[in-house]
Amino acid sequence: MWRLKIAERGNNPYIFTTNEYVGRQIWEYDPNAGTPEEREEVEEARRNFTLNRSKVKPSSDLLWQYQILREKNFKQTIPAVRVEEGEEVTYEKTTTAMKRSANFYSALQASDGHWPAENSGVLFFLPPFVFCFYITGHLNTMFPPEYRKEIFRYIYNHQNEDGGWGLHIESHSNMFCTTFSYICLRMLGVGPDEEACARGRKWILDRGGVTSIPSWGKTWLSILGLFDWSGCNPMPPEFWILPTSLPVHPAKDVVLLSIGLHANVVSVREKIRRTNHTSDSVIERRTVPSALRKCKVEAGQTFMREGGSLLSPFLDSGLPLGQSVSDVGASAHSLALQPAGQKESSGSDDEAHSLRG
Repeated sequence: MWRLKIAERGNNPYIFTTNEYVGRQIWEYDPNAGTPEEREEVEEARRNFTLNRSKVKPSSDLLWQYQILREKNFKQTIPAVRVEEGEEVTYEKTTTAMKRSANFYSALQASDGHWPAENSGVLFFLPPFVFCFYITGHLNTMFPPEYRKEIFRYIYNHQNEDGGWGLHIESHSNMFCTTFSYICLRMLGVGPDEEACARGRKWILDRGGVTSIPSWGKTWLSILGLFDWSGCNPMPPEFWILPTSLPVHPAKDVVLLSIGLHANVVSVREKIRRTNHTSDSVIERRTVPSALRKCKVEAGQTFMREGGSLLSPFLDSGLPLGQSVSDVGASAHSLALQPAGQKESSGSDDEAHSLRG
């Protein structure tokens, strides 16, 4: 049974603290922890979450709440208040409801003063963590069977009904997190034909393969040897010294790439190169996403003038006109994520036609 430990050093000799580890949360597995009743309570919560996972995405932090409330022997003594349809909401009922809520949340406060919480919103935190231990050869050391079981449970529970995974637990499926979750499962020993992997792979193949993954994903795939480095979008290191107020700053890469920013920006570059007299209004209406509209595009500007321009580090990839970055030597056959015989591209044919037409 898993137990949450608060404000403890744990078994790591390399960490130190200046505040007595206040706010530190560590989940540890103890095979002998818990009574049969407590174990059944946990399993019941897991079953209910799995059954309703497509309707209620957050976990509600039930496991640590059960633990802390048991440790404090908490019993709710203030009765629940119910207001029927059309009934007047009185001061007394409102006060009672507030006191009941305050009583409950006060009991959930940890011993060091903070309220624990699960950091489970985005779905691209866990896979790179697994990738790093895979690369360094410590996968089995860091993830024994019980840890893997919980990783599988987490990934399975947040797989969308269409077979993919979203950017976060409430998101629609996208290529970035679907590919990451698929690779994570495979690295941890899940077979390619098991249900979650089979559904995830089908989602990827039905959308043209991993060549449409954002730049960050291509970088990770190249690090893992699953994608050729020549297929990655070039990003000069000087790009990081741009003002963070710009919508194309790389720190905002995840959000911007989720709306297909790279494809649109390449399209802007091609459009300006083709016709030096395209008006600003036409460029903005047809190709510039809303996140970029604040960046003024002058009529006839090429973005390739000497000294560069506001967006030139992002736009000038040195590619021939009409060729996307992903057309250059990308390969993902080692993961079976690219349909056999299909030309690799950075997006669908319809998308490419609309952006380049």
